[in-house]
Amino acid sequence: MNMKKVITFFVLMVVSSLVVTLEMAIPPFRELFTGSPLFLVPFGVFFLFSLFFLVATFRAKISGALRGLLLVTGGSGAAIFISILLHNFIYGIFVHFFGEGIWGGVGGDEPVFFILGIIVFPALYLLGAIGTTINLLIRWRG
Repeated sequence: MNMKKVITFFVLMVVSSLVVTLEMAIPPFRELFTGSPLFLVPFGVFFLFSLFFLVATFRAKISGALRGLLLVTGGSGAAIFISILLHNFIYGIFVHFFGEGIWGGVGGDEPVFFILGIIVFPALYLLGAIGTTINLLIRWRG
């Protein structure tokens, strides 16, 4: 694969992440999906574009800092979705086997994958996407 495909998947991944952000942050967009199974579609699209982006990056002959930024961006993008699924799965399994009070009885929750999926991986994705954009613009101009 060439650099053109990597950039194409990068743009698609960033656009789909913006759709996910709109869905979560802007009430009119959120209301469109509330109570609908379509709520997960933007997340799934973002996850798939992240995976395609990772494959394209691995196949491309890219080295140095740009390769690292591309891998961080794609990997963290995919890891967001995986962490959210694992968080819900582990929470459900523990409640099923140990009862509602397993997390402290005050509405507690499984914290590890929650923090990874809501704070750590989105921050890595944002830093990677910004770094990749800057790196690509510098290469394009120079």
